[in-house]
Amino acid sequence: MMVEHLEQCAECREKYENMKSTVVIPVEDDIKLLEHFKNAWKKKKIFLVCSTVFLTIVIIFCAIAIFKQVQKQSLQYSQEYVVGQPGIKGHVDVQKYIDIHQDFDIGANKYGLPVFKNPERALSTFKELYSDAITLIQTEFYLDELTTESCQWYKIYGAQVQTGTQEERERANFVSRFLDIYENSFYEQ
Repeated sequence: MMVEHLEQCAECREKYENMKSTVVIPVEDDIKLLEHFKNAWKKKKIFLVCSTVFLTIVIIFCAIAIFKQVQKQSLQYSQEYVVGQPGIKGHVDVQKYIDIHQDFDIGANKYGLPVFKNPERALSTFKELYSDAITLIQTEFYLDELTTESCQWYKIYGAQVQTGTQEERERANFVSRFLDIYENSFYEQ
């Protein structure tokens, strides 16, 4: 019925032909546009995730560095070391260390533990004055050079030295006592 009408009516046939020619569905262009937005959003998500991970790592490292600095400060000299005073721990003869060398001046950290007032200078002077005892320990127990990181091993083994003369063993034993105080500035007890 409609086909017959279109065959007979020129005006309707013209409208019908116009409708057929003007209806264009740009499906391909829409898909390309959607894919473009999808790819752009995917790149933004990747960038955001990477940025978030990077910032999280930076924040964690900064927090660790700040924590270590605060911890280090709490372990350093902050008060005088007076045996028997409330909050002071141990029975170190401060004068004995000062008599050996002025760089061995002892104070206390915030926990009341004995520490050298200037631990870096104390260790440097100690290495010069007791190099023979340090070498004895190092040789007998196959240790690396004496540093802040290796001082705990020297402290342990200094009291266990079996070689050398009686005087050398006594000096090696003093290495243990010295490092017991020295490590209070760097390691929480």
